Amino acid sequence: MSQGGGNQVRLSCDDDPNIGYIEGIMATILSKLPVTSVLKFKVVSKFWNKLIRNQQFAQLQFSSFPKTPKLILYVCGNNSGGRSKLYLMERSGRLSKPYVMDRSGRIRPYLTFPNLDRSSSLQLISCFNGLLCCTKSVGTEDLDIQICNPATREVLEVPKGSPCAETPSIGVVFDPDTNKYQILRFVSAASGSEVSTCKCEIYTPEGGDWRSIPDVVQGPVANPACPSFPTHACAGGRMYWLVWSKEDREVPDYILSIDMNNTITRVELPGGPDDPDEFNIFTFLVDYEGRLALVCVDDDETYVDIWSLIDPSESTWVLEGCAELQIDGFLEGINSIVSVENELLFIMKPGFGTSFGFHFLNLADWTWRTPIRRRFRMGSSEPVAFRYTESLLRCDATNDTE
Repeated sequence: MSQGGGNQVRLSCDDDPNIGYIEGIMATILSKLPVTSVLKFKVVSKFWNKLIRNQQFAQLQFSSFPKTPKLILYVCGNNSGGRSKLYLMERSGRLSKPYVMDRSGRIRPYLTFPNLDRSSSLQLISCFNGLLCCTKSVGTEDLDIQICNPATREVLEVPKGSPCAETPSIGVVFDPDTNKYQILRFVSAASGSEVSTCKCEIYTPEGGDWRSIPDVVQGPVANPACPSFPTHACAGGRMYWLVWSKEDREVPDYILSIDMNNTITRVELPGGPDDPDEFNIFTFLVDYEGRLALVCVDDDETYVDIWSLIDPSESTWVLEGCAELQIDGFLEGINSIVSVENELLFIMKPGFGTSFGFHFLNLADWTWRTPIRRRFRMGSSEPVAFRYTESLLRCDATNDTE
């Protein structure tokens, strides 16, 4: 190494054509560091900057550095001038200063969130591999879709899909082994029969455009009791969503899944189709340790069951356990259920309360803890949590560093 002007250190091999060996050594060393540390080294030299921005290095760092998952807490402001915030939340309950996203989708740390007008809405849809998928509407039925990396502040504006008369449902399926992802856009389609259908469009960053797959019966729809809760869950390289009964909108009928090959599979609920009274409107899908988990509160709102899907093709489930629900009064809604290692975080709306309750359920001993001291008042905010691990992965999944 040679010392440059000031305190800047530069590699003497920046212009050496035979840098493959050195590049491999540097990549291995840097991949053992956390993302925040790696990003600081981009200013060391052009060589280091190019290396760190390379997608192959990002893949190496994501697979090499020990995962320390945190939680992103997205707080959608209802009556606060359209102000929404992103917090990093540790399992101790401590909240960091917020990340913020401006109208263009750029994410900046430690600033106020954008002031969107009353006709605007911004919603966080999914969080995967250190990337965020969010949607934004500005007085129209359709949604603008963006993929963002909060760590690198990169933003990908996803092209518009086909025209639609109703607001589409958006979901994300990703492969945890290859770190590739696809965005799914479900658009209601006119149908002469009584069976509602929708057109499913798929966007891949490699292709850079949307393509359609054959009609599917019912796309993901919001739970009317918990409209802020994400309408789908991705686990083991498959996206899952509940399909609600046509006879009773508050009873789930079955689960649909779609994988990275765009194969659609029907998964029966635990107990099978002959036991329809087992589940109700407080039934949710969660990614738990790479498997799909089904979480259901009983009709009396006294306990919660946790099921794990062992084999999607055979609809094989196992009951993980049951825990008594700890909440004062009745349950008005659940804004989030998200897993972090051996715990599930529940963000719940108590019927007689004025603020949301944050409760962690330990699945090893089935005990609860409530470390969150900050209160988000009901009616003025809608907090939703996502599991998050920082990464250097590019939103467009390319190696282009220019």
